[in-house]
Amino acid sequence: MFLITTGPLFAENIIIEPDDSPHQLNYSLSGRVYSARGQTGVALALSGGGARGLAHIGVLEVLQENNIRIKFIAGTSMGAVIGGLYSAGYSPSEIHQIALGIDWDALFSSAPLRSSILVSAKGRPEKALLKIGLEGWRPAIPRGITSGQKLSNLLTRLCYRAGVRATISFDLLDTPFRAIATDLATGQLQVLGSGDLAEAMRASLAFPIGFTPVLTQGRLLVDGGLIIPIPVDLCRDLAGGPVIAVNTTTPLLPVESISNAIEMADQSTTVMTMPRLQEQLKKADLVLSPTLETHKNNDFKNVEKLIQAGRQAALAQLPAIKAALLAGDNDSGPVYLTDRVNIVGLRNMPETYFLKDLFIDSLTSEAAVRENLRNILKTGFVQEARAQLTSQSERYEINYILKDNPRIRILSFTGLTLFSPQTIHKAIESKVGQVVNSNTLAADIKSIERLYSSWGYTLARVQSIQVGQADGIVTFVIDEGRISGLRVEGNHRTRDWIILRDTHLRRGDIFVAAKAQRSLDDLYATGLFETVKLTAQPCSIGIELAVKVEEKSFDYIRAGMRHDREYQSAGFVDLVGSNLFGTGNEIYLSGQFGEKKRAYQLNIKADRIFRTYLTYHLTAGHSVFKRNFYIDHEYNRYLLEQGTGLEFEIGQQFPRLGKLSTAIDFERHFYEDPFSAMRFDKRRTSVSIRSLVDTFNSLPVPERGKLHYFELEFAGEIFGGEMTYTKFYTSIEAYYPLPAGLNFHPRAELGFFNRTPPYFKLFSLGGRRIFYGLYEHELTGEKIFDGSMELRKKITDYLFISARYDFGKVWNKLQSIRFDRLEHGAGASLILKTIAGPLGIAYGRTSMGQEAFYFYAGYDY
Repeated sequence: MFLITTGPLFAENIIIEPDDSPHQLNYSLSGRVYSARGQTGVALALSGGGARGLAHIGVLEVLQENNIRIKFIAGTSMGAVIGGLYSAGYSPSEIHQIALGIDWDALFSSAPLRSSILVSAKGRPEKALLKIGLEGWRPAIPRGITSGQKLSNLLTRLCYRAGVRATISFDLLDTPFRAIATDLATGQLQVLGSGDLAEAMRASLAFPIGFTPVLTQGRLLVDGGLIIPIPVDLCRDLAGGPVIAVNTTTPLLPVESISNAIEMADQSTTVMTMPRLQEQLKKADLVLSPTLETHKNNDFKNVEKLIQAGRQAALAQLPAIKAALLAGDNDSGPVYLTDRVNIVGLRNMPETYFLKDLFIDSLTSEAAVRENLRNILKTGFVQEARAQLTSQSERYEINYILKDNPRIRILSFTGLTLFSPQTIHKAIESKVGQVVNSNTLAADIKSIERLYSSWGYTLARVQSIQVGQADGIVTFVIDEGRISGLRVEGNHRTRDWIILRDTHLRRGDIFVAAKAQRSLDDLYATGLFETVKLTAQPCSIGIELAVKVEEKSFDYIRAGMRHDREYQSAGFVDLVGSNLFGTGNEIYLSGQFGEKKRAYQLNIKADRIFRTYLTYHLTAGHSVFKRNFYIDHEYNRYLLEQGTGLEFEIGQQFPRLGKLSTAIDFERHFYEDPFSAMRFDKRRTSVSIRSLVDTFNSLPVPERGKLHYFELEFAGEIFGGEMTYTKFYTSIEAYYPLPAGLNFHPRAELGFFNRTPPYFKLFSLGGRRIFYGLYEHELTGEKIFDGSMELRKKITDYLFISARYDFGKVWNKLQSIRFDRLEHGAGASLILKTIAGPLGIAYGRTSMGQEAFYFYAGYDY
């Protein structure tokens, strides 16, 4: 039913303003933040659900493909991650590709990137089966299975696209956004709407037991789903309707599907939150429930299937989504008899540009006038628009009063140091002579920031755009992300300079994403911190950068064990103090226990001395080794070796590569054959030059990288030494990934002594790692050359099969060396990666008919 208004009965002039906020012409980061209320589009409430939450991506894709505007997003857990990335400027298709490209198993691992660990810190610490933190000599119970540092690093890297706007307000993102978290200390809901966007996502994702909570501003934050599984109320409060809820929460699992503590905790949470979930879903205008059945929240094996489930749910409800958008638009307001429509007030744009797209009819509703005003503003050429209806007898004349933008006379840029004005001119669409267009300026902002980001300057931003109404000068004020301040937060024991020495950004530098990522990797690789974050806030002269750390227990016990057929079971236990006086120096008492091998040591080491990459390691200890002795490929007896001594090594680290060092060694060796009268008891003093390169990407089954060791040792009669010899030794091996899950692993070693050394220093040939078909230490000699070529096939993520060909020999006399008479061997192995280390079986045979079967469990150390 219409109310038709005619002239004489009403006021002569009626003014109608647009109901949407106009576009900003003079853009500024600190400008007004507009509410999503009253704007066209849908508000999305995205639930959690772990892997199930990837279905949100498919929903976003369908909405974009059908030009359905999203005016606001609030998310919980995985919903916060997907929603946050979309709000940060990623398209649904980009998020889709990101999800497909993530190694989800590695992402939830708490181990640091091996490439970021200094070579002096590799080896024994990596091979520990157990690590128990101590606080006041009491065990420190971890707050989660994983710290989620790799996940935090990924989110931080992805959120660089949002720049520093999020630190002011999440309303300044491409789509206004909120992340939902729970404060563990108070039990209260936390709606995160500003600050570090990556940290907000990570807090919302911190499922209890699985992930450690996020400590920020005195609050301990975890998964928001504990209080609100899906934030429908929040969407309606902040954005109005229509609200679409996407429910990917985990349903109650059958008993037989609950197999571990994480699934039990998830089931308990589901039971507790089901009433709240149902309450929120009832308040939504529309609920999308992708068909995910009982897909577990920790199963990331079929990402594409999960995304497609979201697409199907959105496509099935597409008519209902469009209907929800149209709901409430039936009240068109008063309807006016009109006989004339004019465009007035323009200075630079032709009237015909706007007239051609206006809705014009003899009966014009107020809603139609407002829609015309909205469409005029959407062109970007107009900064102010209103309609004036003037009565003309029984009809109205509609005058659309517009104030258009000035014509660009000069384009200028301030703050540029990294690029020339000509480079920026080429990157933007605005050109001299054009009428200023706010849509084009918004696109120019993204183009400029994308240019900087492509070169790694991810925190560069257009701080403001100033448009001179009178002179036509358009000025882009650019902040290139120069660091004006750098501070450390969260450290209680570790010295600031220890943290800053591994932070590869300095005051006065322009922020570079690669340096930031390397800083996070290197800081986490020190082993001193539970979590490490870099946060940036804009200020008047650049950005303030904060390095935020959460310290671990610096005192701990680590232990490991292994078993093999030849030397039976052995284990080690270390009592470690890892942060002496807050300087990162380490001291540990170590014991190795086994039937054949025993050792006791005191170690003091520093991976970095002060701010340099110099390193030292002081070791004092005693060892006992019952070395197997073979005759004709049969075990005959053991030879007893004992050593007591002191070694000091100092060298130079080369990050992500290796180290070069010098060592001085004082040791007393005792050796005897318990079954004969042969005994040896002498002191050894030696100086060594060593080089170690280790770029293996992982253990125990590397996929790529090299390991090269070189040693030149001089033993002499100095400081009480009783042995004289020179030793040369070098070995190298590498892993090269091939198609179809194959990997090629070549290895070679070469060594010789210039004089006859004691028996315990001889080179040895044999064993599963060196020469198939022979036992470890089966052949010994003063000179050695051997090599191998191995081809490995990946069966599953944890199971591998390999075949290897070996060649080599040992000699005692130089004149005996004949490379044309090398021994040969071949064999195959099956390796299973477990949380306790590798578990493997192997069989090998030599060219002389010797054969051996090998079984081992745990790391070599």
